[in-house]
Amino acid sequence: MKLLSLSIKSFRSIAAESIDAQGHNVNIFGQNGAGKTTTEDAFLWLLFGKDSADRKDYDLIPHKPGETVPDTGCGREPVVEAKLEYFGKTVTLKKSYIEEWPKRGEMKGQYAGSKVHYFVNDLEVKAGEYNSVVNELVDPDLFKLITNPHYFTETLSWQERRATLVKIAGELNVDPGKELLTMMCGREFDNFFALAKQNAKATQKELDGMPYAISEAQRLIPAELPVMPDVAVLEKQRAELENQIQTLKNDDSANAVRREIAELETQIAEGRQKYNAGIEAENKKIQDGINLLNFQRREKSDRLSDVEYQIKSLEKKVSDLSDRKTEKLVEYHRINDSVWKGDETCPTCGQPLPADQIESARTAFNTNRSKKLEVVLAEGKEMAEEISTGNETLEKLRKEFATLDSEVTVLTERIGKGTGMLKPCVYETQIEYKQLSGRLVDLKNQLEKGTDTGKNSKLDALAAELDGVKQQIQDSERIEILIKQIENQKKHVIELQDKQKQISSDLGTWEKAVALCEDHVKKQARALETAVNGKFKIARFRMFAPQKNGEEAECCDVVYPNGSTNLSTGERLQTGIDIINTLSKYYGVDAPIWIDNAEGVTLPIETDAQIIRLAVSPDDEKLRVEVQE
Repeated sequence: MKLLSLSIKSFRSIAAESIDAQGHNVNIFGQNGAGKTTTEDAFLWLLFGKDSADRKDYDLIPHKPGETVPDTGCGREPVVEAKLEYFGKTVTLKKSYIEEWPKRGEMKGQYAGSKVHYFVNDLEVKAGEYNSVVNELVDPDLFKLITNPHYFTETLSWQERRATLVKIAGELNVDPGKELLTMMCGREFDNFFALAKQNAKATQKELDGMPYAISEAQRLIPAELPVMPDVAVLEKQRAELENQIQTLKNDDSANAVRREIAELETQIAEGRQKYNAGIEAENKKIQDGINLLNFQRREKSDRLSDVEYQIKSLEKKVSDLSDRKTEKLVEYHRINDSVWKGDETCPTCGQPLPADQIESARTAFNTNRSKKLEVVLAEGKEMAEEISTGNETLEKLRKEFATLDSEVTVLTERIGKGTGMLKPCVYETQIEYKQLSGRLVDLKNQLEKGTDTGKNSKLDALAAELDGVKQQIQDSERIEILIKQIENQKKHVIELQDKQKQISSDLGTWEKAVALCEDHVKKQARALETAVNGKFKIARFRMFAPQKNGEEAECCDVVYPNGSTNLSTGERLQTGIDIINTLSKYYGVDAPIWIDNAEGVTLPIETDAQIIRLAVSPDDEKLRVEVQE
C-alpha cells in the first residue's frame, strides 16, 4: 500500500495540511506541538477510527484557545481524506466528523455531539461498508505490525512475538524422542505437556499429605489391649443365675400381681413410644430447617475464615510493598542528587585535561545516572501498581468479610429461633401416664408388703450377681469389636503405605514427563531460533535468557547481530524496519511506515515500503513537508 495524497482539515491542532506524496518517501518537519504526530493520528483515524494511542474518536475537534473543551458551533469540523494505491489499484477514503444540533424540542440550539460520515471514492457509505473496504486493504492488527517499527519489539508480549515467528518459520519437525512419544500415547504435545504439569502438581500435593494420613491412622491403634474373658464360662454363669431367679419367683404367691405390673409397664412403654413418635413427627420439619441453616452457617464461617486470612496476608504484602516503595524513592533521590566529581587535571603532569576528555567523562557519568534512575523509577512504578491492585483487592475482601459476618450472625439467630420452636418429648406430663404409673405404684407397694423379706434379699443378691455377669459379657463383646477394628486399622495403615509408594512412583513418572517436555520445548525454541534468524538481515532472536540461578527462562528477545539487547535509537529503528520487511514479505503486503522522532536517526533505512519521517525542527513553527522523489 502506498500513500498518494493526504488532506487534513480542522483535525485537532491542524487547521489545514496537504501532502502530495505520490507513493514517495515523505519528511515532515516542525516544532514540538506543530502537529507531526497529529498527522499520523489523522491517517490512522481515517483508516481505523483510532489514533496512535489506540483511542477511538478521541478529542478530534480543535479546542477553544486556552480551554479544554471542543470549539463547537464554529464550523470547525474535522475532515481527513487520503488517496491510496494497493496492488495497482487506487482508492480514495474520506471521513468527516460533523457536529449535530437538534432543530426542535428542549435541546434546540444545543450541541448534541458529532457523527462520523464515511466516503469511498467520493460516495458516502455506511460504516460497515467503509470498514470492509479498509479491511480489504490491510488487516488492522497486521497494519500495526508493518507500519510501526517499534510495535513488534516493544508492544507485543514475548509470547505474541514467538507465535508470529512460529508462523514465519513454518513447520519445524522437531523429534520429541522415542521415550516422550511413548508417554504421549497419541496426544498432542501441548495437551500432554499441560496434563503432565497438572498431574505432577496434583501428585506432589497428594504425596505431601500421605505422611500425615499414615501418622493419623497409626495413632488410632492402641498400644495395649484389655484381656479377653472366657465368654462361654460367662454365658453358663448367666444361665444358671437366671434359672435360680426364675425358680425363686415362681415359688411366690404374688405372681398375679407381678403379671399385672408387667402389663402396666408394657402399656407405659407403648404409650411413651407412640407419644414420642408424634412429637418427633411434628419436630421433623423444624429440625430439617435447622440442619439446613447449620450447613449454610458452616459454609459461610469457613469462607469467612478464608477471607480473613487473605486480608491479613494481603495487608502484610501491601505494607511490605509500601516500605520497599519508600526505599526506592529514597534511592531515586540519592541517585538524582548525585553530581559528577571527576578530576579535571592530569594526575601525572598536573596539567588541565582536554575539554573533550572532561566532557566525555561527565557525559558517561550522566548517562549512567540516567540509566540507574530509569531502573529505579520502573521498579517504583511496578510496586505502586502492585500496591494499588492489592488495595483494590483488600477493599473487595473487606466488603465480602462484612457481608459474610452479617450473614453468619443472621443464620445463628435463625437457628436459635428454630431450636426454641422444638417441642420436648415428656410423656410423663400426659394424663394417660399419670393414671398408669399411679396404678403401677400401688401394685408395687402391694407386692412389697406381701413379700417375704428374706426371699427379696436373696432375689436382690442374685439379680446383682446376674447384672455383673451380663456386664462382663457386654465388655467382652466390645473388646471383640475393638480387636477387629484394630486389625482393620493395621490393614489400612499398610494400604496407605503402599499407596504412598505408588504415588511416589507416579510422581517420578510425571516429573520425568515434565522434564522431557521442557527439554522438547527448548529444542523447539532452538530450532525456531535458528530457522527465524535466517529470515532477517539485522534482527536476531533468542528464545531463552540465562537466569542468576544458572537456569534458563523462556523468552523471545530481540537482539542485534553483535548479541546486544541494549540498542540505540537508530539500532532499534533499523531492527524494527528489518522485522517489518520480513513480515511484509511473509504476508504479501506493505504499508507506509511512520517514523516519529526521526531527527535523531542517522543510520541508513533499507526497505521497499514507503517511509514517512516525523522530525523535530526548531525553525519550523508550522509543518513543512518534503517529498523525496
